[in-house]
Amino acid sequence: MKKKIAVLMTGILFALMLGIGCGKEALENIAAKKTEADSEKETVSPEQETETSEAGKERRVAGQEERERKTVFQEEPGETKRQKALRERLGAPETYQAEFTDAKGVSYKIDANISLPDAESFVTVPARLKTFGDEEVEQYVKPLLGEGGLYRWEPEEYGEGLEQIARMEYRLRKETEEPEEFREIWEEQIQWNRERMEEGEDEARKVEVPLHMTPYNKMESGQYFDYLFGLTDWEQRTMYLLTAQYGFTLYPWPLLGEHSCTISEEQAKAFADEYVEKMGLSGELVLDRVDRPTAAWEDDYYAYKAAYEFHYTRQVGGVPISSQDAGRGGCGLDIQVDDSGVVSLGYDDYILEGDGKAVEILPFSEIQKVCEEEWRALGCNRLECISLSVDEIRLTYSWDEEGTEQMIPVWEVSGTSEVNSEEGEIISSERRESLLLINAIDGTIIRRF
Repeated sequence: MKKKIAVLMTGILFALMLGIGCGKEALENIAAKKTEADSEKETVSPEQETETSEAGKERRVAGQEERERKTVFQEEPGETKRQKALRERLGAPETYQAEFTDAKGVSYKIDANISLPDAESFVTVPARLKTFGDEEVEQYVKPLLGEGGLYRWEPEEYGEGLEQIARMEYRLRKETEEPEEFREIWEEQIQWNRERMEEGEDEARKVEVPLHMTPYNKMESGQYFDYLFGLTDWEQRTMYLLTAQYGFTLYPWPLLGEHSCTISEEQAKAFADEYVEKMGLSGELVLDRVDRPTAAWEDDYYAYKAAYEFHYTRQVGGVPISSQDAGRGGCGLDIQVDDSGVVSLGYDDYILEGDGKAVEILPFSEIQKVCEEEWRALGCNRLECISLSVDEIRLTYSWDEEGTEQMIPVWEVSGTSEVNSEEGEIISSERRESLLLINAIDGTIIRRF
C-alpha cells in the first residue's frame, strides 16, 4: 500500500512539474492537442465508437485481471533511529560481501544484508524449554480440534479402509497421465476396501482419543515422545495429532485435495492470526518470519514451501527470538497456510525465568572475522558440502542450550547450501536456514548447522 501511494504521489508530482516547468507554452500545446483529439473523435461513426469502447473495455478488464494476478511486493520500512544508532555503534554496514574457498574445495559466497533489531541494549535471561503435560495439550489443542475432538475408528480395519479409499481416489484425480493398468489397480483397491468396510459398517463407531501425555521412550537428548495417532474433523479435514514432551504438531494425512497456494500474503496471515488467537497466544508471540511458497504439491507428498509458513516467537526486550533453532524445541509456533486455509501447525516454546542482565556485544568486525575464520579453518559442517551461500546476517536472540542455558544475543548467519548426493548429483537447497550461530557477547560458535 505504501508503495502504491508513493507511486501515485510521484505521478502527481511529475505531472505538476511538467505543467510548471513548461509554462504557458506547454499548457497551450496541451490545450491544442486536446482540441485536435476532440475533433478527431467527432468524425468517428457511432458503430466505430461502439467497437472502440468495447475493445477498450476488454483491454481494461484484461489489464485489471493481469494486475490482480501479479504478486504485490510490499516496500520494506526504513530503519528507526535506534536501529541507525545501533548500526553506527557496532560499525555494522548494511551489506557484507565476500567470496573464498576452503582447503577442501568448498566455495563460500557471502552477499548478505545485515539486519539489526529495534533495540538500544541487550541482556541475557535464564531460560528453559517449555514442557507439555495434559493441561498444556488440552489448553492449546482443544480449541483447534473443535467439537469433533480427537478420535479413532473401531474396528481398526474400518478406519484403515477410509484412509485407503481417500488415497486411491486422490491418485485417480491427480495422476491423470498414469498408465491404464495402474488406474485399474487403484479402482480395484477402492472397491476391495469398500467391501471390507461394509462387513463392519454396522459395528463401526468413533472412539474419543484422550488428549494426554504418556511418555514411553527416552532418547539420548533427554526428550520424551508420545504420539497420539487419531483423527479429527478439523475444518472438514482429516488431521493427525503428534505430541511430545516439548510440543505438538497437527497435520493432515493422507494429503487430500487439489491444493494450491495463490492467495495473497495478507489473506494467508489472517488465517494464521486466527489460530494464534484461538490458542490464546496472540498477546505472547509475535510474527518473526514468513517463508513464502516457491513449490507445489507433487504426487502424494508435500513439497517444501508449497504453502506460506508463518513463524511466531517470543521476544526478549522487544527483540524476537530466533525461530530457526535446530535444538530440541523452542522454535515457537509454525503455521502453514495455502488456499484451503491452515493445513498444519507445530508449537514448542521457551520459558524465560528471572530478570535480564545487561551485556555489551562485540562490534560487527569481530563477528565478520569469526565467520570467515570458522569456515576457512574447519570448512562446511555438512556431509559432501560443495558450496554455501549466505544472504542474511541478523542480530537476534537464541538459547545457549549447550552452555549457560540462557537466552543470549546472537548473530544468526542464514542462507542456502549445495551438497553432492551419493549418486554424485548436485542437490541445491532452496530452503533458507541457519548456517552459523555466533555468540554476540564473546564471538564463540554456539551452533554449527
